[in-house]
Amino acid sequence: MSLLYSRGLQAPGRSQRGSTSSGCTNSSETDTHRKELKPGDLIEIFRGAYKHWAVYVGGGNVVHFVTPGLGSSSSGVGVVGLGKVLKQKLQDVVEKDKWRVNNLLDHNYPPRPTNDIVKNACSLVDTELLYDLLKYNCEHFAIEMRYAKPESRQVKATVAGVAAGAAVLLGGGPVLVAGAVGVLVARALKN
Repeated sequence: MSLLYSRGLQAPGRSQRGSTSSGCTNSSETDTHRKELKPGDLIEIFRGAYKHWAVYVGGGNVVHFVTPGLGSSSSGVGVVGLGKVLKQKLQDVVEKDKWRVNNLLDHNYPPRPTNDIVKNACSLVDTELLYDLLKYNCEHFAIEMRYAKPESRQVKATVAGVAAGAAVLLGGGPVLVAGAVGVLVARALKN
């Protein structure tokens, strides 16, 4: 179950306000930065050691989930705490970092209708949600808006790397160590 659902928020595709009063648009405007950019697209922003994720909602704007005090960025500084959903100009969020459209799970899950993605993301602007680096971060949020399934490939890759590193460091029983670490992490992510 997603954190949005467990917090009593509307399921993706069902706007809480019934409109996009936060100024989000689903119009077919042309974007001067990237012709392929369309409302509902996931934006992956390369921040060095991690990637920040946002949902493009049109008009040069994105909706994204950040940890407190970090403005247009999100990171592991606050591993668990309250985060906030913001709507900002894409260029203000990206700043000088590289970015790309990355609808990475379109081949695994059908994306929700564009209008539903945009309405749901916009209905959450200025909402505080529980931010958890492992269980619900900016990537979980963006992927949930597009596919109605919160997921983080970064967390999965990091957990796999930690398990492999532990196996190497502890030596002697890498399969056993990796399995034990994997079970513990899976339990932590499930709870």
